Amino acid sequence: MAHRSNCLDVLNRYLQDLMVASERESRPRIFVYRGQECSWPLRSAAERRVHGRERSGPAPDESDALIQYVRRLLVDFRSRGFDGLNGRRMSDMEALSTLQHCGAATPLIDFTWNPLIALWFACQSTDDHDSENGAVYRADITYARDLSGNQDVSFDEVLESLKPPFDMFVWRPPYDYTTTSRAIAQQSLHLLAGWELGATTSRQREPVPVTVRHHDKPLLLSILRDIGLKGDSLFPDLHGFATNNADTCLIAAPSPTNLLADANRAYARHDNVEAVDLYRRYLQCEPSDVQALLALTNVCVELHDLGWALEILESNESRIAQSQNDRVLIETYFFNRGNIKAAMHDHAGAIQDYTRLISFSSANFASNTRYVRGNSYFATGDWQKSFEDFEACTDRPDAQYNAGNALLFMGRFAEAVIRY
Repeated sequence: MAHRSNCLDVLNRYLQDLMVASERESRPRIFVYRGQECSWPLRSAAERRVHGRERSGPAPDESDALIQYVRRLLVDFRSRGFDGLNGRRMSDMEALSTLQHCGAATPLIDFTWNPLIALWFACQSTDDHDSENGAVYRADITYARDLSGNQDVSFDEVLESLKPPFDMFVWRPPYDYTTTSRAIAQQSLHLLAGWELGATTSRQREPVPVTVRHHDKPLLLSILRDIGLKGDSLFPDLHGFATNNADTCLIAAPSPTNLLADANRAYARHDNVEAVDLYRRYLQCEPSDVQALLALTNVCVELHDLGWALEILESNESRIAQSQNDRVLIETYFFNRGNIKAAMHDHAGAIQDYTRLISFSSANFASNTRYVRGNSYFATGDWQKSFEDFEACTDRPDAQYNAGNALLFMGRFAEAVIRY
């Protein structure tokens, strides 16, 4: 609990740093966010590829080289037949967005509407001994030109933004676009600008960075993972799945939450052997989760390993007793244990559990319990008690049939006929 509280404190501090400046604005502003390593300049991959990584500023007349690179990239993309989309030809911006998605160097820079997603990217490490700080940039796009669905802006005009004074454009992938699953998961959009986003026209403000200290990254990733921000959720497509399983990626131990979810899915699809393994691994992390214990015993029963199921239940009776406020849980425990004992022909033990359960269970649960206890009484030859339990189950026609069987064994034939 203390560790989780510490994680939340760290997360809250970064969110306050990101949001406090927004609260000081006298007029409404529109902000987007990007997470990256602190030492990286806020420049597009295309600019770095054409002009190099180490330059401190744009050289005169070299913007034309960047524009020529982008044009050549698109020509090569189309000449290879990659530009088909749902039976039509991609627009130039769709083509650039597709190339960006696949890792090509384009003039686009990825941003997100969600500062938590940007924080996740800022916490990514390039090696096992990461000592690099991250950064979350907050960019003001209030007056940026939005290209999404805008037919009035030609692509030539867009390319002109790669020259001084570096106007800024915003591009949001449409919903019929091939990378929709990733775009939706990351709440993403692209910014297009020339040299650096801070060198745009006077209508835009220089993006504001918030430094993410390297020793805070594990804590932040832990809490972000708990709220669903992780690699497989932010990269839900095939390309993302393959990237997350490359040889450069560490094999992370699954979290207890993932183990439980995988166990429940395995149980639902009747992959019981896999479910047992996953439930056991989960319970090693969370031994006090009684519901998971009950689910594990259910899987053992389906595998016909009744002895193991009974051993699990009996070894955890004291833990069940601590759940006195959860009556349904306790009812399920004694009902399942009684059923397992009955299946193992320990009807005396089953009757003991059923009787204990009837003493405190709800009316509906008591009726079902009296029915199965009646079956155990019948198996032990106690016809009278069996009859009394079946007779009490007025809401079950099959109980009346069983009551007739008990009367038959007691020689009360006329009464048995009435029940039948």
